[in-house]
Amino acid sequence: MDVLVLGAGYGTRLQRDIDNDPSGEYKHLLGCPKPLLPIGGKPLVTYWMDQLRSCPGSDITSTTIVCNSAHADRFSEWSSTLGEASSVEIIDDGTTTNEGRLGALADIELVVKQKNIGGDLLVIGGDTLFHSDFSLSKFLSDYRDSKAHFGDELGAFAEVYTCTEDAVSRHGIVEVDKDFIVTSFLEKPKPSETTSRLACPCFYIFSSKALTLLSQFLQEMKDAPLVDRDAPGRFLPYLSQRMKIRVDHVSGRFDVGNLQTYKACDEYFRTAVN
Repeated sequence: MDVLVLGAGYGTRLQRDIDNDPSGEYKHLLGCPKPLLPIGGKPLVTYWMDQLRSCPGSDITSTTIVCNSAHADRFSEWSSTLGEASSVEIIDDGTTTNEGRLGALADIELVVKQKNIGGDLLVIGGDTLFHSDFSLSKFLSDYRDSKAHFGDELGAFAEVYTCTEDAVSRHGIVEVDKDFIVTSFLEKPKPSETTSRLACPCFYIFSSKALTLLSQFLQEMKDAPLVDRDAPGRFLPYLSQRMKIRVDHVSGRFDVGNLQTYKACDEYFRTAVN
């Protein structure tokens, strides 16, 4: 299994919040890519490196971070601090502006083709952290059990968490059956439109067949606006019509998308973890 951390976004909402913050307390974060934001004393993405190191018995073969050209030097500088024991490849997607971004799905395809990935791929959103009770080892073990049960029918294995009532309309919500197989995806629905409160962040394992379908999806959507072919959540409904997607449950997550969520995440990891 290969691992890919998505880090090619430009964090425009967060950067705008920092710029407009009257306190000026967070001005030092201007220009910092979200995966490298200091959370509880260390870069956000370093928490994922720690989780990966805790899985010595897993079949992870490589770890890659895809970034944009504007931030490539910062990611290279960060990776140089990890030591020889942590081999992380940085792939620059060649973009320099938010307007010219490829989008997360195209970045996944770029890395799959460039590295000739032919097996399973764990995709991690570079602005996402789970609560401290999350175990990557357990997630991978649950995936192996699901794969053994469903075989080649299983296209993806995703993490979900229960969001609050008022947060339903801000997230992609999944509905599942008794076997935790996704039956439908709802993009930012009203709470009255579904009884499900399962939000699905950017954290998935895609099978090799699913990655082939991703290329097919992008080809079919090549003339669509970027918003319709950017986020991985846009691909999941397409995939669920062709393969099974099973979910695992985690107690909670942080999506570091704006200054408020950044503060909450930083505070949580300063107090709950350290």
